[in-house]
Amino acid sequence: MKSLLRNLMLFLASIFTSTFILPLVILLVIFPLILYRKLILSLASYKTDLYRHLNVSSSVFSWDDMYRRPTCSICLALYLKNKHDINQVIGRLESIVEKYPELSCTLHRWMGTIFWKKSPTFQLSRHLTINEESDPEKITHYLDTLPEKPYRKDAPLWEFVSLPNYENGTKSALILRLHHSLGDGLACISVLSDFCDNKGGHTVLENIKGKFHKKKPPSWPRRFLNFLQLIFITPTEFAYLLLKGIDSNPLTIQVPDRSGEIVRCHNLVALDMTDLKQISARTRTNVTSLMSAGIAGVMREIMRKRGANRDATALYVLPNISSHPGTLTNNIIVVPMRMPLLEASREERLLQISNQFRHFFNSTLLVGAAAVFSGNALVASILKKEVVFPAAVTLVHSNIAIFEEDGCEFFGNPVERVLPIVGLLQTSCSLMITNLSYKGKMGISVTADKTLFSDKEELEGVINDITDEINKLGQIK
Repeated sequence: MKSLLRNLMLFLASIFTSTFILPLVILLVIFPLILYRKLILSLASYKTDLYRHLNVSSSVFSWDDMYRRPTCSICLALYLKNKHDINQVIGRLESIVEKYPELSCTLHRWMGTIFWKKSPTFQLSRHLTINEESDPEKITHYLDTLPEKPYRKDAPLWEFVSLPNYENGTKSALILRLHHSLGDGLACISVLSDFCDNKGGHTVLENIKGKFHKKKPPSWPRRFLNFLQLIFITPTEFAYLLLKGIDSNPLTIQVPDRSGEIVRCHNLVALDMTDLKQISARTRTNVTSLMSAGIAGVMREIMRKRGANRDATALYVLPNISSHPGTLTNNIIVVPMRMPLLEASREERLLQISNQFRHFFNSTLLVGAAAVFSGNALVASILKKEVVFPAAVTLVHSNIAIFEEDGCEFFGNPVERVLPIVGLLQTSCSLMITNLSYKGKMGISVTADKTLFSDKEELEGVINDITDEINKLGQIK
């Protein structure tokens, strides 16, 4: 009864928010900011020293303390089967910088709007680091702290690291580190695709898009219904999901109580993609839903052990694949997703999560989520600070897929594994789980504040529990 009353109050609060507060915010804040931004971009066309403006999704990360302790870095490490030639690395980097001019630009704020400005002092050598360390423990520590490494104030926001002596079942490694204002995960993969050999003549983005079936354009009646849904239903639904998240996140740590120290753990071959696809077929769902259900099952046990007994909310991050240009930019959608932790049945949890994903892609909720993210980005870029509800979500979850059947190569040198190392947006969330599928294996990476999980061993246990939970889902009849 208490739970029903709480949900009723949240629903009424959602209606009030979408009916009275949201229109005022759009009219008095978002709409004037859009007009102001258009005016500044028009005036900026006369400034020859500016290369181009950041899109709204990219400018949201401009508030980051990138020159002292960045929290919005993305790193992708390539583990190579054999030793690599540094001269070949330099040659490929030169072609990459030529293709992506943003890599030779620095951030420049003009009239409250963020632009890329050509750096007069850009030198490729300043962005290539050669770390000849061979001790695996020291290299692991180096990689774990790389996202929080400060960027040079007078230089573009990226770095390429060569580890010629790192042997971890492979013979060497290469790492791309860039700030999130340059691009999202899909942009990083596109850059690394250009860095590696293009064996099939297609970009990674083209391969990814090829895996998704194009939907037929909706009929006019359906478009009209979608319009009505976007105006009258989606705002209330999104507000409810957000308020539900604020109401039920027992793992959320308030800013003063966070340690500020990050702990990371990775298993790049946690699951076999063939097994995942078989489980998906058996349970009549997809791999994304299956991974989310596995995470939800583990979070349920963690919360119960810590004395919490309620649902939680995950912030699911996905690229807008249909309109992503495949260049260095951000084009992401973030949507709050309920984790049905109160449901004891694995089968029922999987069903509810699958239905949520199905609803995401067959309604206007993702459009609404994109609009909210863009509005947030407009305000954040003007204020130069993160604009979030500090306790809105329990964790951030993202899936990355590299659709290369035989894997990537660098001058014929096979890339055996790919490791994502991401920053943690600590003012909004203290736990992030990233899945990356490559060469028939699904990897799981967990990043957390040490106040939540004290060491790698705890996170390793979380990863093992996720794989066990997914295998138990495969036993559902």
